[in-house]
Amino acid sequence: MPSDFFEIIDVVIYAFFGWRYFFSPAFRKRTHKRWRLESRLTIFFEILYGAFGIGLSLLPFWLLVNALRS
Repeated sequence: MPSDFFEIIDVVIYAFFGWRYFFSPAFRKRTHKRWRLESRLTIFFEILYGAFGIGLSLLPFWLLVNALRS
């Protein structure tokens, strides 16, 4: 049970990392510097999680707009 809670927290954190990467040049620069030391597979999954997090955070707004339109 507690592990499920921590998984949900991880998803929320990844969503904020995606947005932070998108809007913060300083964070993006630090991330690129860290990625130089990481494998391409790790980088791929971090990008995937960030994009998934952004999409997941936009999903409630999309659902709300569709509900209001119909």
